[in-house]
Amino acid sequence: MQTATHSSIKKMRDVSIPKSLKPIVKVLLEHFGTEKLSDQNLAGSVRTMPPRDLGKLLLELGNTSAHRAKVLHDNIQPQAPPPYPPLSQVTKPNLTTKELAYYSDMAEQTWRVKACYETFPDGLRPLRVCGKLAWPTAGAKKLLGVA
Repeated sequence: MQTATHSSIKKMRDVSIPKSLKPIVKVLLEHFGTEKLSDQNLAGSVRTMPPRDLGKLLLELGNTSAHRAKVLHDNIQPQAPPPYPPLSQVTKPNLTTKELAYYSDMAEQTWRVKACYETFPDGLRPLRVCGKLAWPTAGAKKLLGVA
């Protein structure tokens, strides 16, 4: 009598394994009874894989996933508060490059390059103070759509 796994493998004879699934299939085949595999013999190994109890396989995979989820849940640290207040609550006239990068979710260096090549958005021309950039808060609020 053929198991579900055996019959499904027979159906896979002429099917190529998508590139994105190859690592997963490799790990499963290595874990459940075949030797180390290369990409060349991966398809052949799928065809010749011995029949397995599909229920047992799913149970083992389910237990592993539940265990990992529990470990991750136990090790989660509480999140630190955000480093800056919401932009709508900022009242100072200028922002540092680091603050502007945080609020706009862009790298600091991106804003430095924009200042260097003067490709910044309208209303956001930075002031240069002792070699540092001071970006107008009003321009940042306008750019990010904050009232």
